[in-house]
Amino acid sequence: MLEKLSNDVKEIVHLVERDGNEVVYLHKFEPLLRPISITSSVGLHNPMYCTGVGKSIMAYLPEKEVRAIWDGTQVIPFTPKTITTWEALQEDLSCVRERGYAIDDEEHDLGVRCIAAPIYNWNGTPVGAMSISGTVARMTPDKIEKFSPKLISTAEKISELMGWHA
Repeated sequence: MLEKLSNDVKEIVHLVERDGNEVVYLHKFEPLLRPISITSSVGLHNPMYCTGVGKSIMAYLPEKEVRAIWDGTQVIPFTPKTITTWEALQEDLSCVRERGYAIDDEEHDLGVRCIAAPIYNWNGTPVGAMSISGTVARMTPDKIEKFSPKLISTAEKISELMGWHA
């Protein structure tokens, strides 16, 4: 499903799972005609607060758990756009819940924008996420609007395979 999505949107698709206060990359699918290279790799760990995949998971966790993740993480401004305050994170997570997907707008890597949706286990806990990543020049608002339903649909199908039912 992830490889099909990657080839359909012609961008990189990642699959991650939560690992404590971080996410770990399990799979990375690049389209057949690889348009860009992103420094992500399988096995890489990243913080949750500044990645689309991390924020898509955090948005659907209890606030007390999100606060514990925040308090247990060394907040580093990877770029000038990185969220570095609890208030800004809360506001962003509220937007994630309204949209149904997270956006990483150059928060972890300059020049890279991604959208991400959570993956739920059988009891509705967000345990992972998937994302579509590309350059800011290509991941325009129009493309995000076009890609987001495909992203959400694929994440829901994977969640259903894990026993989740909406």
